[in-house]
Amino acid sequence: MIDWNKLDGTQWKSFEDLCYVISRKEFNQEGQFTNIDDSAGGDGVEFYLTLHNGKEWGWQAKFFHPDKTLNSSRKNQIKNSLKKAIEIHKNMEKWFLCTPHPFSPAGNKWFKEELIKEIPANKHIELVHWEEGFFHSELLNPEKIGILKYFFGEDEFDITFFKNNFEEVKQIVGKKYIPELHSSSEIEDSILENINFTRINDLIESCLIIIQEFKKMTFPLNEPELFKKYFPNDNWNDFIIKLNKSKSDIIKNVRTIQLKFKFLIDEYKNGNFYINIKDMKKFLQENFMIDYSFLYKILEFFDQENTLTFLEKLYSSYQFIINTFNGLLSSSIEIKSYAGGGKTQTSCHITEKFLLNEKPAILLLGKQFRTLRPLKSQILELLGVQHLQWDDFLKTLD
Repeated sequence: MIDWNKLDGTQWKSFEDLCYVISRKEFNQEGQFTNIDDSAGGDGVEFYLTLHNGKEWGWQAKFFHPDKTLNSSRKNQIKNSLKKAIEIHKNMEKWFLCTPHPFSPAGNKWFKEELIKEIPANKHIELVHWEEGFFHSELLNPEKIGILKYFFGEDEFDITFFKNNFEEVKQIVGKKYIPELHSSSEIEDSILENINFTRINDLIESCLIIIQEFKKMTFPLNEPELFKKYFPNDNWNDFIIKLNKSKSDIIKNVRTIQLKFKFLIDEYKNGNFYINIKDMKKFLQENFMIDYSFLYKILEFFDQENTLTFLEKLYSSYQFIINTFNGLLSSSIEIKSYAGGGKTQTSCHITEKFLLNEKPAILLLGKQFRTLRPLKSQILELLGVQHLQWDDFLKTLD
């Protein structure tokens, strides 16, 4: 939920300002807002809205934080503010109480059943409580992301942000997108294998193949007659020690990579969709380097009949892992077809699958880009976050 400790400046005053800004954003078209200077005692509200029909709505902010308890002293504060607001604002028909935290069940009962008794019998005034749940919902609305950044110094996109974007795209696509009719399982499965990282399971299997093949590799105990011919500058015992260490290192490194792949899958399943591509490529380079020329020379010496078969199996597994992983980390996937071939429908269907599983996805259509302005500016505007700098937007997505 909201970390109220991040409110900039004097927190109680910032909370009042937050309530004012949200109210202006929500109801400005309903009439005229007036902010109150309560340094001389106030009038039961921090600010009020005069509606077009002359009626008034008032807002009172009570920053009860970090202690959330609604004790008798705080109840009296609220009562006195309501009484004063009723006394001064004769035309008030709605009074909003804003607190950073929700009340307990007993507190809610007091608000609904006891506080209302402070309203004179000849008046009809609706009491509304804005608490943390309301503010959380408001601040995560894409239209109010700027408010979140201003008061708390941060932006945050929840799944609603992504779903709202897709709903706008569906309106543009219209009847051209019908989920049950427009989906190519073959194309979608191929793309989703990459996006969902399911192909990493294949990489884990390939790592296992390499490990098993190296485990099978054994070296004779006694020095063969041809040893000096192949390795004239080596001592046999030192050579075997070096070979066994090399074999052990390769198995260890491949196991490390295998565990890394498993970790990525677990992270993805737990909702962590961020992968540092540079770090992963560096990790592979540091842990997955095999000297094939040296390996070939060793195998040719010890097992001439099976050398090429072994190397082929090893090399194909190695290349499969490297190529597949680089493909998984690619920043783009191209779908090519003729006009009306289903590119938009496939993109829509994949996006909707993600969102239905509460996973983030953004879809923008080519027809939405209508000007020659910088692409980054147009993307921010289409997503309703034009108040952000591009780098800030990317950091927020991360």
